[in-house]
Amino acid sequence: MSIPLADSVVTYQSIAYFRELSEGSHVDQAPDREVLKQLIDTLRKRDYLFTARFPALRRPLWMFALEPHVFLRYVQGRTSSFTPTALPALYGNKWFRSHKDTEILYRLFYLNRNAEIDSLDRILGSEMLSGLVDSGMIKYSNGIVRSEYRLVPRGDSIFLSDPDQGNRRTTVQYVYVGNDSVVLADFAHRTMLNREYERGLDLCAGTAFQGYNIRSNCRSVLAAEFNPRAVDFARATFYANGINDSFSIVQSDLWEKVTGTFDIIVSNPPYYPASECLINSKILDVFGGTDHGMEKPLIIFDGFGQYLDKGGLGMLLAASPVIMGEDILMERLKPLAERHGLETVLIPWKFTNIKLDPEYQVQHGIDYLIHYIIHTRKTGNGSVILAGYPYLVKFLEKLQIGIQKRLSSWPGS
Repeated sequence: MSIPLADSVVTYQSIAYFRELSEGSHVDQAPDREVLKQLIDTLRKRDYLFTARFPALRRPLWMFALEPHVFLRYVQGRTSSFTPTALPALYGNKWFRSHKDTEILYRLFYLNRNAEIDSLDRILGSEMLSGLVDSGMIKYSNGIVRSEYRLVPRGDSIFLSDPDQGNRRTTVQYVYVGNDSVVLADFAHRTMLNREYERGLDLCAGTAFQGYNIRSNCRSVLAAEFNPRAVDFARATFYANGINDSFSIVQSDLWEKVTGTFDIIVSNPPYYPASECLINSKILDVFGGTDHGMEKPLIIFDGFGQYLDKGGLGMLLAASPVIMGEDILMERLKPLAERHGLETVLIPWKFTNIKLDPEYQVQHGIDYLIHYIIHTRKTGNGSVILAGYPYLVKFLEKLQIGIQKRLSSWPGS
């Protein structure tokens, strides 16, 4: 297919074709791998990877008190595109002024904002644009282009995912990379340092973001993911980025197709509680199962006892409901840690309300959620202790929870 996007002559048939694409349903699988590889190679040449350090996750302006901390981390090179900030315009603007073409690509493929067809034609060329249209990666109408996918820069690779859908989650088998992915990856990176591991496992892998993060420290890495669409995205991502054969990806329901033991296991599973109505609407990428969404994280933590080698390291994300002031997760973890000899530290990284299903939170008496990194080592001495949390951050986040509960939109307010 050849479409004359470069010049002002765009045929009626071409416009009709693009409109037909724009009105169609969401692509159900990853785009053509060769087209994706060509695009990712082009993005690399345009310094797209450099944008990974610009904080872009919006937080309320009144939380400006935390901005000096964000800026300090930015100067230290410790921020990402998922770092929360009250002032996203503060970061990257100066750099983008001398990288205008990269800004257009960043806004289209990361922020998922529209772009003009003439600008993209100049940057990418007609042949590549035609390939992106044919593969369903972009859609075009009336001179405006939008991307059907999100391309997330991380390290030396660019990950394929669905655009951020916030709390709506309308796409069946939604494929997600978000702030929690980066939080766990950064923690794992700091924890591993320069140690070498024989076998690594990324469980509930999604796009295999965590597996990618630990691969340079492991001789081999296995990524296991239940969502077949996410498996397809992960394989396309790794092909397009040229990841070597020491990395394998399988479709598996938790531990179902996992064999052997591992020196390190990293997992970012679904961990939110949800009502039956929400579950039936196919928002499954966040639902952590029964017991207030803790079922899947607890199954994974229990599996550490069988699948971790002696001295092996496990890192897992979970969210604990706080009911009548009681942190539920810690009480669930203690007997499992003692049974398997897992020396465990709970590291809080966020206090929040349930954004997806506030009605569930009210009905079940959940005051708020504490998001944890569960850091464990198989030493034979089972224990669970709680790490500290910055006081100012905790105060502002709990203040935000209190304000949200007093808004008219909050159930029962």
